[in-house]
Amino acid sequence: MSVKETGFSNEIHQLLVTVSRHLYLDKNGVITYQKKPFDININNHSKSNKEHLLYYVMHDHFSGNFIFDLCTTRRMLPLADFLHFAWRKGKKDDHFYGLPLSISVPKRTSSPGFLEGLQNLGVEPFHPASGFSSGVHIIKKLEENILFSVLHRSALHYLGAIDNYKRIFTCTCWK
Repeated sequence: MSVKETGFSNEIHQLLVTVSRHLYLDKNGVITYQKKPFDININNHSKSNKEHLLYYVMHDHFSGNFIFDLCTTRRMLPLADFLHFAWRKGKKDDHFYGLPLSISVPKRTSSPGFLEGLQNLGVEPFHPASGFSSGVHIIKKLEENILFSVLHRSALHYLGAIDNYKRIFTCTCWK
């Protein structure tokens, strides 16, 4: 199944779990930018000697709303915890909640047990046809906002400082 036009929110969500190709934590825990992209992905990050930022993003295909969380490649968040965070009602990020009918899960993120677990929840998983249809364009905009909001407007260049700017990052104008 490829991502098609949707008619309502929570029809199709797009899941992304991806390693930053530009941002990492230095030995003091400070977020650092490297202009030349790292040749890194979710499968080979353990070969890197750097602690890269790791993005978890859930995007609603219809509304353009999304929710994200960050961690690092050395302190990864369990995927089930992120799904619970994204779909539960009553959190401060109330613009995004609820189970979708279908979910786009990139092949690098999936496993048979994970896909089966989604089906047990009543959510039909499928693999996107391409990186663009998986919603990967959100990552570039997310990084641009982290660079601007955290690294250029704040003296606190630590992972925790990003939480202070989450409302700015998750505006719906990024459809």
